[in-house]
Amino acid sequence: MGTLNEDLQKYSDELFTKGDLKAGLKLVGEISGAIAIGGLALTVMTSWLPAIGITVGAGTIAKVTYEVAKGYAAMPSDERKEIRAAISWLKGGFNLGDRLID
Repeated sequence: MGTLNEDLQKYSDELFTKGDLKAGLKLVGEISGAIAIGGLALTVMTSWLPAIGITVGAGTIAKVTYEVAKGYAAMPSDERKEIRAAISWLKGGFNLGDRLID
């Protein structure tokens, strides 16, 4: 079992379901919920900003990744996959049509 960054590289071609992405965004929001930008909680921001073409800032992604990575190794394998889906998507690692399956 690797760290989050190691697993993101190891599973760089991994396919995700819509459920993986949705659950991953929820987990990321729960773990890093203290991070707010302009009064919007991360969970709200990740729900609609990328969908309308507004990217999340690199600093925010770095903070979120750092917070999530702290407990990543101790998570069950399904939650680790969901986290990889969310972090990959937030980092621009895939478009919803590229690596997202039904």
